[in-house]
Amino acid sequence: MRIDLGDLILDEDTRQLVRGGEQIRLSPKAFDFLALLIRERPNVVTKATLHQQIWSGVFVSDASIAMVASEVRAALGESARAPRWIRTAHGHGYAFTGDVKAGGPSAFPIHRFWLIVGGHALALRDGDNIVGREPGVDLLIDDPSVSRRHACLRVSGADLTVEDLGSKNGTFVGDDYVTVSAVADGETLRFGSALSTCRRSADLTD
Repeated sequence: MRIDLGDLILDEDTRQLVRGGEQIRLSPKAFDFLALLIRERPNVVTKATLHQQIWSGVFVSDASIAMVASEVRAALGESARAPRWIRTAHGHGYAFTGDVKAGGPSAFPIHRFWLIVGGHALALRDGDNIVGREPGVDLLIDDPSVSRRHACLRVSGADLTVEDLGSKNGTFVGDDYVTVSAVADGETLRFGSALSTCRRSADLTD
């Protein structure tokens, strides 16, 4: 389902935020943060709920939540001092304050590949998808064994390859350490000790 936010469209099915037909890049955690606030509007989403829903109960500091909120605000074109969409309930959490309108079924392209990490499906766009632990990467994995810019998952047509970016703890396809390797549907990828699985879009309903 699409959600219209004035000049913005949020599509939860394809995990895209679009303005004027152009996709706005959001890290997975930032997308989940925005989608959760929209679903719970106009109620405040507490920090405890954000921990549970977005970080799956793994402890992160309030500073990490604030960083994700800042990323969302930057994508929406606002600041904490002049909020239009995201309201801070100081010491409590965040709320979405904008007007929304439910749209029709997704009109965006279906992604060919997804990365399943901790029960979450992360969409891979055509071209390069950077996996890492620093804010702003395409696929953020919050695991201490993952380097800040760990690897690149490259989608080219019907093919997917993974390239290690000089990570500290290595990139593995199955049990094999790789520098560059093709990745098949259903194969296990490991970034440091963080496990994930590659899936094609057609297989997500299995």
